[in-house]
Amino acid sequence: MIGERLSSKLLRLLEARSVSSSLAVVGDLALDRYLCGTVERISREAPIPVVVQQGVHANPGCAGNGAMNLAGLGCAVGVAGAVGEDGEARELAELFHRKGVRSFLLPARSSTVLKTRVVSGRQQMLRVDRGTRESLKEEDRRALTSWCRRCWDEGTEGLILSDYGYGVCDEALCRELLGSLPSGVPGVVDPRGSDWSKYRGAALLTPNLQELAEAAGRPVPNEDRAVLAAAEEARGRFGLGSLLVTRSEAGMTLVGEEGHLHVEADRREVFDVSGAGDTVIATVAALLTAGIALEEAVGVANRAAGLVVQKAGTRPIGMEELAASYRSGEGTRPAKEAGWEEARRRVEAWKAEGLTVAATNGCFDALHGGHLFSLGEARRQGDRLVVAVNSDASVRGLKGPTRPLFPLRERVALLSALEMVDLVVPFDEPSPETLYRSLRPHVLVKGEEYRDRPLPEAAWADRVVFLPRIEGLSTTALEERIRETGRTPGR
Repeated sequence: MIGERLSSKLLRLLEARSVSSSLAVVGDLALDRYLCGTVERISREAPIPVVVQQGVHANPGCAGNGAMNLAGLGCAVGVAGAVGEDGEARELAELFHRKGVRSFLLPARSSTVLKTRVVSGRQQMLRVDRGTRESLKEEDRRALTSWCRRCWDEGTEGLILSDYGYGVCDEALCRELLGSLPSGVPGVVDPRGSDWSKYRGAALLTPNLQELAEAAGRPVPNEDRAVLAAAEEARGRFGLGSLLVTRSEAGMTLVGEEGHLHVEADRREVFDVSGAGDTVIATVAALLTAGIALEEAVGVANRAAGLVVQKAGTRPIGMEELAASYRSGEGTRPAKEAGWEEARRRVEAWKAEGLTVAATNGCFDALHGGHLFSLGEARRQGDRLVVAVNSDASVRGLKGPTRPLFPLRERVALLSALEMVDLVVPFDEPSPETLYRSLRPHVLVKGEEYRDRPLPEAAWADRVVFLPRIEGLSTTALEERIRETGRTPGR
C-alpha cells in the first residue's frame, strides 16, 4: 500500500499505475542519439580518448521526450512539431509509434534537430548538435493550429508547449494556442528566451534557474529569496499565472497567486540530468489534467525528476517506477531476490519504461573489493543491474567440494544490501545462458578473462562489455591469504 499523506485521488492513480489523461504536446522536436562504447586508450594523434563503439541507440528529445514521459505515465498523447524530410524524422516517427504516441511531424525544417552524444559507460564524453533556429511559415503555423483544434474536438484535456528555441514556439503560435484553449484545459509551458509575454494565458511555466535569470535580465543566485523575487517580478511584468522554478540540487519553488511553496530536492545519486525538465513538466501537466492539486503535483514531479536523473540519457519516467518509489518509502519495496519468472516480469517492466538493463553473473563467494569494483562498473553500463548468482550446487560443480564458503542465502543477502544492485537471481546451471535467454538484458558484463572464451550467453544481449581483472583480488586469493595468515607464527 502507498501512503505518505497523499490525497485519495493521487493514491488511486498510483495504485492504478496510470494517469489516463489525454494531452497534446507542441514544440521543438529533436532526436537524441547515443554512441556508446568504452575508453581503452588515448589517441596518438591528439591528447584525446579513443572510444571503441559498442552500440547505438536513440530516443525522442526536447518536446518528444515530454511526450514519451506522458506515455510512460499512462496518458493518451499526441505530439506535433517541425522536422526535416530525412532519416531522423522517420526514426522519430517509429519511436513514437512504438510507444503509442500519435505524432504530427510537419516537414517544415531543412533537417531534423539531432543531438549526438558519445558515451563511455555512463559518462558523456562529447555532444554534437545539428540544427539551428528556423522560423515557421504561415501555412505551417496554420497546420499546427488546426491539429490542436482537432485535439480539442476529440477531448484532449491539456496542452504542453515545449519551447527549446528552434522556432516552432514563436510568438504568433503561442498566442494563438494559449488564447484558444477550451475552458478547463490547462496550458503548461517550458519557456525559452527573455520575453515571456507570448506565454500569457498559460496556467503554469516551468523555467529552470538559468531561464528565469534570462527573463529577469540579471543573474539569479540559487537562493530562496532571490528566486522568489525574480519569479514574482516575471509574473507581474509578463502577466503570468504560476511559475515552477526548477533549481537542481536546491529543489523546486512554486510561485503563484496564493503564495509560494518550496520543495526540497529528492536526494539521489545523479548520473545524467538530460531531460529532467521534460519529466517535470510532463508529470505536473498529467496530474493537473487528472484533477490533482498543483501543490501535490509539484511534489510528485520532484520525485519523478529524482528518479530520472539516475538514468543514463534522456529516459522517460514510468508510472510503475513512480508508484514503486512511494512503496519503497514505506519500507515495502519488493525484495531484490527474485525467481526467474518474477525477474523476467521486472525486467520487462523496466524495458517498457525505457530503462537500460545490464546483467552480470558469478559465484560471489566471500564478497570482496574486486566484486565491488566489477559490480559498480557493471551498474554504470545501465539504469538497472541484474546479478545472476550461482546456487550452492552450481558453485560446488565449478569450484570443488569445499566451496562455497558462504551458502546461497548469505551471498544473496550481501548482494541485495548493495545499492548498485537492483535484482538478484539465483541459478543452478554452470552457465547463466538459459536465464539470460529469458531476461534478454541490453548489456552483458563479463570479466576480461572471458574475452577469448566461448560465451554462448552473449547471444541474448545487445552488447557485451568486458571489465579488467584486478590482480590479487579473487576469492581464491583471499582464501589463500587467510590460510597463510593462520600459518604465520605470532599472528
